[in-house]
Amino acid sequence: ATGGGGVTLLSLLEQPRSGHPRDDSVSTVASDQEDSSSSVRTDPEEDDQCLSVTSPALPLETGGACPEQWLWTGAHQLHKPEGRCEDAYFDCPLAMGVADGVGQMIQFAKFGVDSAAYAQELMTNAAMAFQPGSSVASSLAPAGGPESLAAAAVALADGESEAYGASTICVLCLQGRSLGVANLGDSGFIVLRPDGEGGAMNLVLRSEEQQHSWNCPYQLMRVPPIMAAKMPRNARQDCADDCRRYRVTVQSGDLLLLFTDGLSDNLFEHEILTIVNQEAAVIEAEDGDDIALGLGVGPLPGRPPPERLAKALALAARERSLDPQAEAPFCESARRHGHRFTGGKTDDITVVAGWVIGDV
Repeated sequence: ATGGGGVTLLSLLEQPRSGHPRDDSVSTVASDQEDSSSSVRTDPEEDDQCLSVTSPALPLETGGACPEQWLWTGAHQLHKPEGRCEDAYFDCPLAMGVADGVGQMIQFAKFGVDSAAYAQELMTNAAMAFQPGSSVASSLAPAGGPESLAAAAVALADGESEAYGASTICVLCLQGRSLGVANLGDSGFIVLRPDGEGGAMNLVLRSEEQQHSWNCPYQLMRVPPIMAAKMPRNARQDCADDCRRYRVTVQSGDLLLLFTDGLSDNLFEHEILTIVNQEAAVIEAEDGDDIALGLGVGPLPGRPPPERLAKALALAARERSLDPQAEAPFCESARRHGHRFTGGKTDDITVVAGWVIGDV
């Protein structure tokens, strides 16, 4: 990934944050740690979770033409205990995305800053890049592969947004047998593949976080003129060009997990794999009963519906986040950087899961 020199709004506006590291030798963006205070979806305010959703059983968005491979998707999203949910996501048969609005920006609400609205708008705009036949889709046809299309979708999302705020973002898209991803910040993705037919899922690829300094991830940011006027003229903010890009060949039966850091800060990689494989074992037995009764079992017999996997992972992450004595990835990260942090990390949690469907 190319480096980015984000601007520290907090220092520019002379409102230092307490309880978070600050390295004046590196220009950083707002801290990702929250103050205690489409198919694009955020969670409803009247409930503590977003309804689990699944894309159509056939890729209707392709205009009726069945692509070589497509995604069977579903998602689950949970609130942090207090405050608004600032996560957003989209999913469709050829693409998925997540955005994690930076909660620390809430202290600039009096200037019209709203990271929740900004994250949702990023997802609305990014999803437009994958709507066949639209002027947006036709203008985003880079020759560099699916990772270039994902990055172009991030650039579109950034350029077309009107809300003010800051957010990390991760967008992936499928073109034939190639998966492309553009990731900015500490949201991320995992690609899993079964070990043989019906075997346990194993790791193929995982994204790496982009951090300016500990707990200060790369992020898109749009601020109102009154705040922009306080920035140095030569200040450089993170942008879509700073995304780290990935490309990997995928096959039918692969599982894609896209998530905000509410998941990855609370669950270790081996725990994610264990939950996925436990759910697969349960559903395989259930599918066997359904087959015997002549009932449908979905596009991938023996594999859990994606929304079921997303829900299981999100609930496990929330349980860990509320445990004040738990050992979690965020604790380990804090210690590596010389900081003390105990227990899980409360946060919004969003997981989007997608099974690759197509020719074997």
